[in-house]
Amino acid sequence: MGEIPYLDGASSSSDTGKATATPTKDEAFFIESIFIVFEVENRLFRVPSYMFFKESPTFVETFDLPPLFTENHGDGTNPENPIVLPDDVRCEDFRNLLKALYPRSVSLRLSLSKAEWISILKLSTKWRFLGLRKLAKSELEAGKELSSVEKIILGRDIYDSSWISAGYKELVQKSDTITDDEAIAIELPIAIKLYRIREIKLRQSLTSALRAVEEVFAMELGVILSKEMGYRTDQEEAEALAEMKRQLGIEEQQRLLEEKSAIERGEPTTTANEEKSCEIEVEEKAGIEPPSMGRLFGGEMTNEQSTLGWGMLFQPTSATTKKKKPNKYR
Repeated sequence: MGEIPYLDGASSSSDTGKATATPTKDEAFFIESIFIVFEVENRLFRVPSYMFFKESPTFVETFDLPPLFTENHGDGTNPENPIVLPDDVRCEDFRNLLKALYPRSVSLRLSLSKAEWISILKLSTKWRFLGLRKLAKSELEAGKELSSVEKIILGRDIYDSSWISAGYKELVQKSDTITDDEAIAIELPIAIKLYRIREIKLRQSLTSALRAVEEVFAMELGVILSKEMGYRTDQEEAEALAEMKRQLGIEEQQRLLEEKSAIERGEPTTTANEEKSCEIEVEEKAGIEPPSMGRLFGGEMTNEQSTLGWGMLFQPTSATTKKKKPNKYR
């Protein structure tokens, strides 16, 4: 058997007349990154930068991270010049955030404790790691370990109106009284309102009490919801839109049922009243004589009554109109 000649890549391509194909970068796993050094509570962390760029442009802008393709070895790229995080960031919380961003073991699910997920949730909200925020919320909800008070306090911290509402309702429904520690934690004015709503549960029904939670705390929940909308992922936006459409569908079905019942009882329906008002408005814009009072309110009136009625509604005021004397006892 003859000796196999050594084949050089360049010469072989020239010998065969075929051009060597330039390799292309894989879309998912050709990762452009540099290592970033952070200092938190006098402790240094060194991690690749690509996940910060991928998950939170807000974090990148806030701390002015070096570009992914930089060759500069200045601030943030070596232990001598770390990026120092604010004093309100705890070392343990930042470590937990990095556990979620850079798992050290291969697993389809992160095995983290409740406390670790809570710290991840707080920092992911603070720095707008929206995907990580959603993951932390779902993990805490799946674990079902959050107490009513924790839902309220965390809901305020991370802008989640559903957690706050759920916490209030759980405190209303529970058989034991609201403890002093719970009242202090959620703030005493809130606790007093919840005590009153618990009385509604005793005197009327649980359904009435839960409805009262939505009404009494409508302003607070509305403010939280307006902030919460800025922290939704695209998927959460789509889910919220679908839920809104579902609720509108339920309301429309309820309206149709009510109108059907009104028709069966021989009463005028909401739709009929709206159509009559719309018809009158169109006629007025077209310059047609205003309708009689009887027609407007669905009854029959004489011309004299109709004229008197419109005169009472649209009677002009003048400087000579006799004014009532103020009540001196008021």
